[in-house]
Amino acid sequence: MPSGALSAPLAVGEPVAHFDHISGLLLMGGGLPILDAEGALIGALGVSGGTPDEDAQLAAAALAP
Repeated sequence: MPSGALSAPLAVGEPVAHFDHISGLLLMGGGLPILDAEGALIGALGVSGGTPDEDAQLAAAALAP
């Protein structure tokens, strides 16, 4: 699943963490699975350098047909 989907939901009034680490995973937008024509996982793509939303948009554009 996209890494952004793994992020913990934000709580109103709570500080926003820049990075969430759980079991060695960095849970921010920018990581997308690469699936074959049958939907099987064959790899992944990660983009970093912008905001999580920008990184996710660039990763999606890179994987677009």
